Amino acid sequence: MECDEKECNPSRVTGTVVTVLLCLQANADYLHSELSGVVGLQPVLPQAGLSMVVKVNFSLYPALRDDVQFVEKLLAEEDIKCAAGSKVKRWLAYGWL
Repeated sequence: MECDEKECNPSRVTGTVVTVLLCLQANADYLHSELSGVVGLQPVLPQAGLSMVVKVNFSLYPALRDDVQFVEKLLAEEDIKCAAGSKVKRWLAYGWL
């Protein structure tokens, strides 16, 4: 994936920071595009953060009972680390994040 420095405002950041920001944006765009093509997944492109929220339509995946099981299967089968939304809500409610 190639990053284009022309898309960034050089008055805000320079040099290596520009390259890093552009690569992060390019990777987020790529991931969003790929996940959007998966039936039953609805990703939300981050605007100012480094995390992406993905809504899963569990009615299309009857073998999965909830988001925790989905996350556990992603880790076990694909070595993809992510947080289950139901757990993040609880962490925020308790002020742990």
